[in-house]
Amino acid sequence: MKLFYSFILAAMLIMLAALVLSCNVQQKAINTFNKHPELSSLYCAEKYPVKDTVIIRKDSVSFDTLVLENMVIDTIHSVYNDTVFQTVTKTLPAKTITKTVTQVKEVVRENTARVKQLELSGVALQQENSELQEDNEAKAVKISALKKERNKWRLYFFILLIVSIAWNFRKLIFKII
Repeated sequence: MKLFYSFILAAMLIMLAALVLSCNVQQKAINTFNKHPELSSLYCAEKYPVKDTVIIRKDSVSFDTLVLENMVIDTIHSVYNDTVFQTVTKTLPAKTITKTVTQVKEVVRENTARVKQLELSGVALQQENSELQEDNEAKAVKISALKKERNKWRLYFFILLIVSIAWNFRKLIFKII
């Protein structure tokens, strides 16, 4: 008989050890990711890539004009075989036009892993919210039934109070009537 109990005890210990030591998949995955960070980063990058969005907010063009006011007039007289030549050189004002184009870009990086996590938690919170609303509605119905019951007993109390006062003062009331 002792041998039978020892087999049962050994079988129970083996089952207990199997339950405790197996079926811990999440902890194994975390340990694997901690031991091999390059694999975990590769997995996360493939599963949840970063999404870039470029937003061009404003295009602007500005013109700058620079005018130099240096006017030079130069006159040259030259004589060539009884003919006088007069050469007049004028320097016109210099004008420089600068065109500046400004473009503002905004790069938005979206962490898709965080977005997915928030979406999943939002679904869970909506589920919890609907359960709480149903619970509140059930309690509101129960409270309304209790208020009706309370009002009924309050009415009984006031009727009984009026009858009791009338009974105590019945002789006085009959003398007046």
